[in-house]
Amino acid sequence: MNRKFHRPAHVRGVRAGFLLAGLGGCTFLAYAQDAKLPEAPDLPEWACKYCPFESGFEGALDLGAAYVSDNAFGFGNYTGFDRAGPYLFGNAELHRRSDASINLDFRAEDLGVDSRVLSLDAGRPGHYGFHVGYRGSPRLWDDGAQTPFLRLDGGELGLPSGWTTAGTTGAMSNLDASLHPFDWRLDRRRIDLGAAFMPGRGPEYRVNFSREQRSGTQVMGGTFLTQGSLLPRLVDDVTEQLELSAALQKPAWQWRGVYQGSFYRNATDFLGWQNPYDPLSPGASRGRLALAPDNQSHQLSTALASQAVPGTSISGRLAAGRILQSAALGSATENPNLAEPLPRSDSGGRVDTLSGTLRSGTRLTKSLRLDLEYRFRERDNRTPAALYPQVQTDVFAADPRVNRPHQFTDQLFKLSLNQRLPAGIRLAAGYDGTATRREQLAVDRATENSVWGRINLYPSERSNLEVRLARGYRDGPAPHALDSGAPPENPRLRQFNLADRNRSVMTVRWTTLQDEHWSYGAGVDYSHDKYSGTEVGLKDGRELNLNADLAWTPTPDRAVTAYAGHGRIRTMQAGSRTYSSPDWWADNRDESHTLSLNLEQRNVVGALDLSANFTFVNSRGRTILDDGGQARPFPDVDSRLQGLGLLGNYRLSQNLSLSLGLRHERYRVDDWQRDGVDVDTVPNLLGTGLETPDYRVNLVYLSLRWQLGGAGPGVGG
Repeated sequence: MNRKFHRPAHVRGVRAGFLLAGLGGCTFLAYAQDAKLPEAPDLPEWACKYCPFESGFEGALDLGAAYVSDNAFGFGNYTGFDRAGPYLFGNAELHRRSDASINLDFRAEDLGVDSRVLSLDAGRPGHYGFHVGYRGSPRLWDDGAQTPFLRLDGGELGLPSGWTTAGTTGAMSNLDASLHPFDWRLDRRRIDLGAAFMPGRGPEYRVNFSREQRSGTQVMGGTFLTQGSLLPRLVDDVTEQLELSAALQKPAWQWRGVYQGSFYRNATDFLGWQNPYDPLSPGASRGRLALAPDNQSHQLSTALASQAVPGTSISGRLAAGRILQSAALGSATENPNLAEPLPRSDSGGRVDTLSGTLRSGTRLTKSLRLDLEYRFRERDNRTPAALYPQVQTDVFAADPRVNRPHQFTDQLFKLSLNQRLPAGIRLAAGYDGTATRREQLAVDRATENSVWGRINLYPSERSNLEVRLARGYRDGPAPHALDSGAPPENPRLRQFNLADRNRSVMTVRWTTLQDEHWSYGAGVDYSHDKYSGTEVGLKDGRELNLNADLAWTPTPDRAVTAYAGHGRIRTMQAGSRTYSSPDWWADNRDESHTLSLNLEQRNVVGALDLSANFTFVNSRGRTILDDGGQARPFPDVDSRLQGLGLLGNYRLSQNLSLSLGLRHERYRVDDWQRDGVDVDTVPNLLGTGLETPDYRVNLVYLSLRWQLGGAGPGVGG
């Protein structure tokens, strides 16, 4: 039985009405209190003879050249320095300040490479303002991938003429001759526009718009039952976001109303590819995968905060939204022998959302504070349910399926007390309770209750010890079968995000400011999740993080900082190959080590400043599989990053400096899942031949910095 429901409007509005009543009460108290306040002073009439105001023009310009020693896609990730050879780059920072005309802030970074950033802010404080920005962000995976697929019109993939299909990759006779390289990368380009208007004592209005375009190639898997291929998928999509807001601030209350809209457009709705294998059934010569469809979302929200009652602050927020998706549905298969008509031309996707928050903080005594918070979220999926034909990887038809519009309701209540005691001791304790109801999921409801406590001790004026403990328990009924059309699941299986769970958390942090030259600290974070009612699935998870930091400033011209960290994650999982009791177990262990050291020395020789930094990160992943009493570990997965940076800055004059820098980076990953796996290594997987990153690269750069107005440059220019 498909248990689709829509909550009646009067029921769905109860919580919204509660929030509106709370907000209305805040408004009444705020207006009442505001009416009793004396008239606000006319600030423009004030005069201050000794108040320092920045005015005039200042900034800095950088022009430089860099040289990269080797091709290293990983080194260019998010930076743009991915190819060996020379680069020209520039930076600029310009500021104009005036108390009677337009202020101006302009910033440009990394001009000449793909990670460039541009921003311009202009306006008069308290009257109006404008913003224009641009940011490039290259995400690079690998430039050594290979594929026989050719890109056709609309992003479809085909194979070279004369391609001979085969049952395995090793038997594809013309595979080697058909391979060609492609870059696995994704470029993001984001434009931001904004304006603010503040007309006198009335509301403040703001409008913000952003447009992010993504282009490039990503790898996506496609299969014909047991025969798989890694496909170079074209990425070409745009996300636009619009925000309109109005805000009003009074001495006793503040209000804000916001509209937010998001619009996503994908130039390629489907990915189709030619089958490089011998078809497993007649007509299975092409495959097709649906990609992210065009969609849009809209949300209206209002928020109110009040300090009308002495010693008490009250704030609330109410938001209602709608998500829409009406892109045309494609055929369930490219196989003409299995094609069946769809029940609808488009999904008619629609989700209504409603959320709200109500907070209050009250100072019960001079040293005791009470904080309360209530939140709710509702997601009502109104997408029509229909019976859709089901085709398994374009090879054979399966029983038709009904789509399941998932929806849920969350409620959260928080209470906390904060107490200040003599000798600087501070105590805090709280309770968090969550109730969740879901539709179209095997576990339809859950409750989670947790308590926590925190103590802050100050053994001296310069030392602080903080200890925080928390304990929580999530409980829900046993999973139930949805209906006869649902895929069969092991009744002993529990999904980790729905299963009963005991959670324990501990945090300890020590910080000390020894004197004006020394400061140090150390911390421990530990958490333990135990899924006591789970037979098959995630049974146990533990995470431990240790960290320590040190800062030493022996003289005003010398500084040393250091950081060290260690992390460990361990999970235990039980599985079943027979859809019954567990018959195999996996022990997953991940460890990481981090070390960083920074040194700075000013005036080494005359006007020469030097700085250096060193970074080391190492991680290791290990999986031990126990199959019927025999432990068989998989090979470890290791990664190691070493980085060294040196920078010298020489002040040629008060406004001119010359910088010379060196950056060395060594990165290596050992992953048995990818190392040595060529395009045709796996008989039923046509791969891309991607190897794990392994590079050693040096970046040398020289830049000239010109300071415009103001003081000269500091350490490192």
